[in-house]
Amino acid sequence: EAICRFQMRLRRGSFELKPPSPVLRVVQEGRTTDWDVVGRMSCRIRDEDYTLDAFYRDIGAFPELDLYLLENNVVPGLISCGDSGAAAAISGRTIGDEYQRTVGAFFAIYWLMRLSGDGRCGFCFGVDERYQPIRPDAGEERLYPAEKRVKFFRESQWDEFDKLLLDAGLLVMDDAGELTVNAKRVATVLALTAIHDIMKVKALLPTVA
Repeated sequence: EAICRFQMRLRRGSFELKPPSPVLRVVQEGRTTDWDVVGRMSCRIRDEDYTLDAFYRDIGAFPELDLYLLENNVVPGLISCGDSGAAAAISGRTIGDEYQRTVGAFFAIYWLMRLSGDGRCGFCFGVDERYQPIRPDAGEERLYPAEKRVKFFRESQWDEFDKLLLDAGLLVMDDAGELTVNAKRVATVLALTAIHDIMKVKALLPTVA
């Protein structure tokens, strides 16, 4: 919807195409991150009642995620999709793949921040149709390949993951010895995750004179 709106404004001459990336300028014009939502999701990421479904909706606060879904002729003459008609990324994957990989990275952060609760199950087994973490006793068909997933779930040194998050400053130890969220650092990692692969989208590469 946003991209269509920008196309209409482009046809009316509302945009001046300027380097280094005319396409990026057009599709992001006037769009900003909703930092209130980002702050809320960063503070709540370990809350028991903060579900993956809610987290998935909240990552929409980053308008840059739409850039992974650019299709042919967003800005006529500036995007080439090749013979297949699917927008391309310099990684060799389609743009839809890059979007899914980025969402997957968000989900990994979500689960790793919740290892003291449902994070281990979500990280190892994923979720069901209601975004609820799948349990290790769900059966071979649901867990396929069950043996490897269950082995990882039972034998991984999960304490080391928490140590990694502590070293990264995403978690801090309070005076009572409890792990708490460093919301500012988490917001930084979420923002980095949203933009880290954008320049794999060929249409967004800078134009150098």
